[in-house]
Amino acid sequence: MPLRKDIHKVMVLGSGPIVIGQAAEFDYAGTQACRALREEGLEVVLVNSNPATIMTDKAMADKVYIEPMTVEAVQEIIKKEHPDSLLPNLGGQTGLNLAMELCENGFLEKMGVKLLGANPTTIAKAEDRQMFKDTMEKIGEPIIASKVVHTVEDAVDFTREIGLPVIIRPAYTLGGTGGGIAYTWEQLREIAAALDLNADRELERSQGYLPELPDGAAEFGAMRIARADKPGIRTRVNETDMARTEKMIREARFMADYVIVSIHSHECMGAVKSEPAEFCVEFAHRCIDAGAHAIVGTGPHMLRPIEIYKGCPIFYSLGDFIIQLETVKKAPVGFFEKQGMTGSEGLDEMFEKRSDHGRKGLYYSRVMFEAIVPYWEAEDGKLRKLKLLPVELGFGKKRSVGGWPAPDAHSGILERLAEMSLPYGTKIEIGSDGTGTVLL
Repeated sequence: MPLRKDIHKVMVLGSGPIVIGQAAEFDYAGTQACRALREEGLEVVLVNSNPATIMTDKAMADKVYIEPMTVEAVQEIIKKEHPDSLLPNLGGQTGLNLAMELCENGFLEKMGVKLLGANPTTIAKAEDRQMFKDTMEKIGEPIIASKVVHTVEDAVDFTREIGLPVIIRPAYTLGGTGGGIAYTWEQLREIAAALDLNADRELERSQGYLPELPDGAAEFGAMRIARADKPGIRTRVNETDMARTEKMIREARFMADYVIVSIHSHECMGAVKSEPAEFCVEFAHRCIDAGAHAIVGTGPHMLRPIEIYKGCPIFYSLGDFIIQLETVKKAPVGFFEKQGMTGSEGLDEMFEKRSDHGRKGLYYSRVMFEAIVPYWEAEDGKLRKLKLLPVELGFGKKRSVGGWPAPDAHSGILERLAEMSLPYGTKIEIGSDGTGTVLL
């Protein structure tokens, strides 16, 4: 490769301190780069904070600056030396981070300094996990299953999906800092401790505000992990909340002949949204044990199974009875911020971005537009008759007319409800009139 005629003075960024297991290669590579540049007759300015390297030997560069590897320090040296080029990619993560900051704040352009070796887009593609994945998929390069997550809960969910072991790596750390490999669920505790995910809870526990963890249990952020017969997520009711609810049921029984308890919950069993989470089932059973006569679940925006427990109906979700999801007049600013927007945009822009222009989301799934209207009779608090009317809310219709309920006996709604309710011991008979009857 011929020497560029517009390059005369090059600043080389070092990698800073060398830690055991990494960064020594950058000292070697940087040293060779300085020697090669000087052999071409170029003036070399070296910046590194570590004096215990070969790179910072005064014979390796025309000017050697042993200064902190910070944006402020590098800017001052550039102002003094006026290099025409900056070579960052031999300084490892430290050099790349500094180069990206100097590009993003406009300092390099202002000083007329060219970036050599890699441009900002190339650096971003290498360091941003999602951009790297998208680039590999675009060129057809096979890669292992991966996902960019932003919360501990999302990381645990994806681990359950692909199985152990998993490699946990933060973005923008090519050198590996902050990453780890978890071969067992127990190792997640070590990673969580290293990342201070449990710091606040451990502090509260040490001060007596939280009880000690049971033997064999560990915490990973908001998740508690314990040994079990089989892997998976187990959810339980909060005993304090349950005690309050049971008290209210007893009080309601004192004043009323029939008590209906409603629970609003979005949680599901694993990734199956039509299945109620474990704690929802436990909550419903314990409410009936406490004296409630029926349980009605809301929140999932779709049908969930029906269970008859001790002669009382449990509707884990009846679905929605009217849909106005994308025909509202205003939305909280948090809705916009989740889409990387400011809130000054229109609702149409936000909904289009959230749904990827109508390609994803419950609003574009038939299950959200299916519901059931139940009619039941009880005697002495026990169920004697339960009829079900299937309802459809206009899936695929224009927003101006969609979302309104109408009876529908021909879309297979009852058939799907009967199939998902069967594991709960509930049998639904579908009549010739298109309605369903729960066999008691």
